[in-house]
Amino acid sequence: MIRVGQESVTWYDVLGVNAGASAVTLRRAYDERALLLRAYRTAEPMAGAVARAASSVEEAWQVLGDPERRKRYDAQLRVREQATSGRPAVPDVRGLFYRSSQGIAAMAGLPLAVIRLTADPLPVEGLVVGQSPEPGETIRRRSTLTVEVWHPGRAN
Repeated sequence: MIRVGQESVTWYDVLGVNAGASAVTLRRAYDERALLLRAYRTAEPMAGAVARAASSVEEAWQVLGDPERRKRYDAQLRVREQATSGRPAVPDVRGLFYRSSQGIAAMAGLPLAVIRLTADPLPVEGLVVGQSPEPGETIRRRSTLTVEVWHPGRAN
């Protein structure tokens, strides 16, 4: 799990699935993201975000793909949910896919504003490469989280 203050992004968020997802759904989500990230690796300007995303996707699969580790992880999530209160810290969504960042922003009660960095993108899910406010910053609920989303561009 990626931790930022009291707020955290779960491994389910990284794979873009619900906590109750079946093993088949988890595997499909992992395979789709891993395949996209292999294609993204060719984009040198975004290498840091792609490497971080690949690492997160792989670690999410290591935890959620193993039934015993997933069971322990789910128990930890329930304990954390009961303990969380107060002003939210901005979650770190850099290196996550856009749809995952939408869900995380919604759970944190943050409206999402998007800056698209690619003028003529391929029709694939974008990767969040920047955000404002900064991760870990304590903010008011309903503050806007602005994300910069990059897609591979079409070859001219």
